[in-house]
Amino acid sequence: MIRFFKNLHCLSVLLAACLHWSCLEKVPLIKQDVVLSDFQTFWFASEQTLFVFYTIENSHGISPDARVDINLSPFADSSAWQDTALISNVHQHESAICGDNVWCQSLSIRIESGIPQRIDLRYLYHQDGELAEQYSSTPLAMDRVYPDTNDSYQIYGVFDESNRYVQWRGWHNFPGMNQNQVINYGLRRSFTTAGGYVGSSSLVVNIENPTLYGQLIDCTSFDSFTSELGESSNGDPYWYLSQLGESYDENPWVCSEATVPTGSGSRTRNAIARKNPEFTAVMENLSLRFEESNSVKVLLAACLDGNYDSDYLDFQTKRMLFDRSAADVCIDDEGFNRVTVADYLESRILDARSQSSQEVSLMIVLHHTMAEDAADIQAELENALITLLADAALGLKGIFVYDSYPKAASALEFLAQGVWCPTLNSDGTTLGSCFLSPPNFVRGPLEVRVAPALPSYENYRELDDNQKNDIDVKRIRFSVPTASQGSLLSVFDSDSFEFRFADPLDVITVGSDHALSYCPLEDESQALAFADATVDDPSEYAAGLLFGLPPVHYLRDEERSYVLGVQLAYPFLLEFEYSTTARLGPKNVVSYVAIQNRFSSTETVGDPRFLMDEIAVGDALKHCLRFCDQPAFNDQTEYNFTNSWDVEYQNACHRPTYPSRGGL
Repeated sequence: MIRFFKNLHCLSVLLAACLHWSCLEKVPLIKQDVVLSDFQTFWFASEQTLFVFYTIENSHGISPDARVDINLSPFADSSAWQDTALISNVHQHESAICGDNVWCQSLSIRIESGIPQRIDLRYLYHQDGELAEQYSSTPLAMDRVYPDTNDSYQIYGVFDESNRYVQWRGWHNFPGMNQNQVINYGLRRSFTTAGGYVGSSSLVVNIENPTLYGQLIDCTSFDSFTSELGESSNGDPYWYLSQLGESYDENPWVCSEATVPTGSGSRTRNAIARKNPEFTAVMENLSLRFEESNSVKVLLAACLDGNYDSDYLDFQTKRMLFDRSAADVCIDDEGFNRVTVADYLESRILDARSQSSQEVSLMIVLHHTMAEDAADIQAELENALITLLADAALGLKGIFVYDSYPKAASALEFLAQGVWCPTLNSDGTTLGSCFLSPPNFVRGPLEVRVAPALPSYENYRELDDNQKNDIDVKRIRFSVPTASQGSLLSVFDSDSFEFRFADPLDVITVGSDHALSYCPLEDESQALAFADATVDDPSEYAAGLLFGLPPVHYLRDEERSYVLGVQLAYPFLLEFEYSTTARLGPKNVVSYVAIQNRFSSTETVGDPRFLMDEIAVGDALKHCLRFCDQPAFNDQTEYNFTNSWDVEYQNACHRPTYPSRGGL
């Protein structure tokens, strides 16, 4: 027993010794998932300053004992490594906004002699260890690559919404990096401005030098509007308190002498503040009223026995709400042709116009039973109607024809302003061919039948008495758009579209130095159109959709006038109000006792948007009157001085937000 405890004691001593020596033994570091996500270097020789921006990410976390070194030796001498935390920066650097498990930093290092071809960076896992990740970057020599913009910090100005007060700002000039990136890296710059001078000449956008910093050799030679001084110690923008007077409303920009500290000493250059483009909304709400026209009812019918069906004639005239069934023109007369029928219709139109100030439309019933002559009769009538539509003096606003036989495809000239019922389907059927002829629906062994509103002669003979009497027509109305008194109301054809231009969108005149902006986000604005009014003959107006107007005017570079209006699929609204019965019963049974349901309906031809009293088009079109070739703010208060308003916003919505002067 004594020996056992003695041996146990020895074992304990030995175990303690082993544990002691194992704790003193160093555990080797191992490489981790370290990524250099950003490493950019910029050399400004005239400022004798090297700018460095880097971001290192370690998914395992950044150790407090880690370190980042930089090597500026042209020979990558291992003894030239410097701890970045000990670098003496030229400019102010605050703590960078990096995020979790990220090490990021910016440096501004003064170098009097030449810059090395390569800048090395290493990440030491432990400041006393040798395990490291090493990276290299070739500095961008700004003076050589960008000789016109070799200032690392450029000063520029912007105006408030009134174009009266100027704010001076700084812009970090590091290609490939945006301003927020630089600010998040912690770099802060200071600057001052002295005085304010008013320029009169135009300064175009300069892609090579967007801020126009230093572009003017001497701005003190211009009119002075203030001797005010301004200073920013950390790059924050500031406002001049002095107001630009009304006498300078036409002047496009002001300038000031700006001074920026650099590694080679302070540098003074001329800074420029450009006024905001001044524009107005061309339209806000387009009021387009539709008023009922004076519908001239004409019956073109066969008069000789055997060429007509009295029952069907009564049916057609009642469906079209005619109060008579006596023919106005006998279509089986030897003298019937496109000329004679056009002359008769013209006389009826002129008579209607002489008795009423309303616009005039035609409602025609074409009745006969001469199937073999149907196509010829249709051709003569269609050509006569096209002749009337082409006569602008007649002012015929719409045509509705109810024919005894289905018509094949109509001419485009007629389709633009007329409706012909019924028409042939591609499969040769007619019941579902007219917008007023509801089709039947089949669901398995059952069928829902709705009698056609305007059946052809053949369809009519297939209907039973109930189906013939099912539909009760309440109203047929032609409505046409009407402008306010004194406005320009004209029609222009372009690629089978119909453009109607009405008050308040009469004519706008756009100067050679003006510009236009179209906002495609306004849904109803898709219906808007324009025509060039700078021609003597209105028939020569070239119409187009509104989105094409801004680039068209920009390319012309001269004063022009444009008519603005609305694109309509039809220049009228045709409303057909009726009640009918839907019957449900077995499929393919000619006559049966069915479940019935009576309902009312109003069918229309035309764009339903124009049933509204007012079309909301918002700021679909803006007209810039001054400073259109200058940069502008967007809706995020961002100033884009790389592009001008007349180019950037041709087909983009411009809803700017301007910088606020706060409590000033």
